[in-house]
Amino acid sequence: MCEHLHDYTNGVTISFVDMYSKLKTSLIRKIAEPEMLEIAGRFSGIAEGFNLPVKTCCEKSDFSRFGIMPAACIDRELIEKISGHPVAGSPDKNQREHCNCAASVDIGAYNTCQNGCVYCYANYSPKSVAANLERYDPNGEFLIGRAGE
Repeated sequence: MCEHLHDYTNGVTISFVDMYSKLKTSLIRKIAEPEMLEIAGRFSGIAEGFNLPVKTCCEKSDFSRFGIMPAACIDRELIEKISGHPVAGSPDKNQREHCNCAASVDIGAYNTCQNGCVYCYANYSPKSVAANLERYDPNGEFLIGRAGE
């Protein structure tokens, strides 16, 4: 992936699976610390070859020996740099421990993604996704907006 994406990104963010109560699958297991260290070291070595820094999301483990530091998905400093404006606010208190994200509002909706990822905690079941998609109206007022206002 680094080979194909290095010209289009400025870094790589990794995270290891957390066994949420909403995660209802036997296809995933908790990853042991030695496995995380091996994976992080390998990812770091690969990304380094493409001049891409690797960071972690919500990890309590220390991967600094591989040059991997904690990141934020909603990165206040990056948003300020891109927008050219200061961003008021504090860390998001509604997130997991070790999260470095700035406070934000999620615009997504549970039980709407059709990708079927086994590690997803945002879909309760394929049946709930199908039911929501049945109700979807692409011409709904909320999606269309009010042109000319």
